[in-house]
Amino acid sequence: MSELKVTSTVGMDLAARPKNTAFCAIRWGDGPPVLTHLCRGKSVDNETGIDLHDKYLVNVLVGLYSGFESAPITKAAIDAPFGWPDAFVEAVGDYATAIRWRYGPDFTEVPEQVNSLRFRKTDLHVKETTGRNPLSVSSTLLGTVAMRCAAILSELEFKDVAVSRDGHGMVAEVYPDPAIRMWAQATIAGLPGKMGSYKRGSGEKIRERSALRVMLCRALTDPIGLQDPDGLLVGCEEDDHCLDALVCALLARAVELNQTMPPPDQLAEIVSREGWIHLPSHPIEDLVGQST
Repeated sequence: MSELKVTSTVGMDLAARPKNTAFCAIRWGDGPPVLTHLCRGKSVDNETGIDLHDKYLVNVLVGLYSGFESAPITKAAIDAPFGWPDAFVEAVGDYATAIRWRYGPDFTEVPEQVNSLRFRKTDLHVKETTGRNPLSVSSTLLGTVAMRCAAILSELEFKDVAVSRDGHGMVAEVYPDPAIRMWAQATIAGLPGKMGSYKRGSGEKIRERSALRVMLCRALTDPIGLQDPDGLLVGCEEDDHCLDALVCALLARAVELNQTMPPPDQLAEIVSREGWIHLPSHPIEDLVGQST
C-alpha cells in the first residue's frame, strides 16, 4: 500500500508593505483539508509574530520555519504580477539607452498602442474570460507590488527553488477576485450575478462588505469541508486581505491538480516573461479527494 501523501499549499496576498500582506496555509491529504495558518501583517499576531517581510516569506517556502514538518509545502500561489508587458519593457529599455520613445506624438490617442504598454496577455485573457479588469502593472501602484514579487521570486530561484512565471514549479500567479466569483457563483444560491466589491469600504459599506465576505468564505470552505481548529476564518470576515490569501491557497491546490486554465501554446514564450494568471477551471469541490 502506498504511503499517504500529506502536503500543504500556501497563499500570499502580496502588498507593497508587510503590514498589508496576508499569508495562508492549508493542509491536504489526511482527511478533510485543514486551515493551519491565516494572518495579516505578522506571522502569528500583532504582539509576537514575525513581520511578513520578503525574507520571512522566502524562508517559509524553502522550509526554514517550523510548522510544516509533517505536511511540506508543495505549491504556493501569489496575488501579484510576475512580470511586465513585453511592449512596455522594450519601450522603456529603448528610451533608457537611446533617449528615443518608439511611439510617435499623440500615441495615447491610439488605444491599441496604449493597451499594449499597460496590459499583459494574461490580463487581457482574464478580462475576456471573466469580465474583470486587472490593474495595469506598468501604469498603477501595482508596479510596486510587482517589484517586491520580483525580489521574492529571484531569491527563491537563488535558493534553488523551481520558479517559472507560467506557474510550473513552486509558485504560480493568481488573481483572487475573479476566481472567488467563479467558484462562488456555483455554490451560493441567490448570489447576485454582478456581485459588488468585498474589499474595504467606509460607512455603511463596511458592514455590507463584511457580510459578503462571510458569505464568500462559506462558499469556499463548506464544499470542501475545510477544518478550522484554531478559529482563523474569522480573519476573512474582518479583512479582505485574509480572504484573498485564503483564495490564493486554494488556487495553489487547483494549479497543483491541473484544475486551472493554462496559457495557450502560442503564448508560451511571452508568458515565460510576462507571467500567467491561473483561473479555476473546475468546481471547488474537486480540490479534495485527489492525490498530487
